[in-house]
Amino acid sequence: MADQTIEPDDLRKLMRELMADKGKEAESKIIADILQDHGGLASKVSDLAPEYYQPVMDALRTALDGEPYKPSKQQRRPFQVWTWDDLEAEPDTQWQIGDEDRPVLIEQSLWANFGRYKTGKTYFSMEESFCIAFGLPFHGLPVKQTKICYVIAEGGVKRHQKRFAALYAKHTKEMAALGYADAAAALNAGKFNLITTAVNLCDPQAKRGADELIRELQAQVPDGLGVVFLDTWARMLAAGGTHASDQEGVPMAIAGCERIRGKLKCSVVIVAHIGMSKEAQDRPTGMGDLPGALDGATKSSKEGEGASAWFHYKATIQRHAEDGFEILAQMAKSDADVVLVSKTGGDYDAAHLTADQKRCFDELRALGGALVPVKQWRDAAKRAGVFPQAKNDDAWRSYFSRTKKVLIEAGAIDEAGDTVSINERNSEDGDGFENE
Repeated sequence: MADQTIEPDDLRKLMRELMADKGKEAESKIIADILQDHGGLASKVSDLAPEYYQPVMDALRTALDGEPYKPSKQQRRPFQVWTWDDLEAEPDTQWQIGDEDRPVLIEQSLWANFGRYKTGKTYFSMEESFCIAFGLPFHGLPVKQTKICYVIAEGGVKRHQKRFAALYAKHTKEMAALGYADAAAALNAGKFNLITTAVNLCDPQAKRGADELIRELQAQVPDGLGVVFLDTWARMLAAGGTHASDQEGVPMAIAGCERIRGKLKCSVVIVAHIGMSKEAQDRPTGMGDLPGALDGATKSSKEGEGASAWFHYKATIQRHAEDGFEILAQMAKSDADVVLVSKTGGDYDAAHLTADQKRCFDELRALGGALVPVKQWRDAAKRAGVFPQAKNDDAWRSYFSRTKKVLIEAGAIDEAGDTVSINERNSEDGDGFENE
């Protein structure tokens, strides 16, 4: 009888009758909402303890389906003491992105992506959400696929459309293989759910409050979602009439996040800024309440400007893993916007080589780049006039030795005995390091 349609009033009547049969008072206020979907019934009952309403719901399902219903696992009371068997029955917490060695986001957590202005927080967070929604690797890391909601209240609606299109363009091959012909088809699939209204986290029952968001998502994404992104923390706080340094507002906003997390059984990721003072560089801006409530965070920072700028995304404030894992990236053009492109530590080191070090590398490339005797490479670099600042042969050899060491540490070359070879990663790029 899964396809049977029953009006809410009839459901309420049936529930009251079932409750009366069990000797319970049939107060209509007991029923907050009764929802029906294709696969069966779901409910939210407000004024009755789980041990009372669960048998009622099981009896209701039995009456509707015409066969005994297997009782559901009872919901725990808020202050119910855990037994060992209770703990054994609970599933292990899974990583949404990454793992214990590469912690980027864990399931059903309160997380923060934070950093200074213009450090790529939203680019990073939107690609996280994109990869989660469609089950794509995130900068080479494993991802558990689930539907997401991205709430962003800054930047303008058309800007978000361009950013989504840019992400689709970056992952065109994978998305086409999944059956999404273009960005429009991907966005309309109902997996990446975009909302552009700030949420009042401080007063859940207010207009545009957390409860309204929860109801809308339960109605529009009835099969559930795994992550809700709130971008930015400042905009969400402002929607509640508060700010990051408010001793009363911040705890209420954290409670609002927890409300979303609990009701939707999802992770909540806050996108936040950091303060300007020296002491506030390793935590989201404002009071210490937020860091204390987090399960983990990713701090973003930027080095340099323009196309050559480097973006660092570092794991911090970790409760379930070690701090320190870092993703390195640079911006690259994609469709009508830009996206983050992963880089290795070797890429980063190579980009910081001096002009003479790059020339020395190019001389090695000119010699074929594979199993080149060090002496042959050294002589070629000297004939080419590399390191003109060297005042004598000893100084020149010192410059060359330091350059070889730097290139090895950068992952640009490998040394085997008295020979060196260009790392395969760089052998495909005929322009040396100039375009790194």
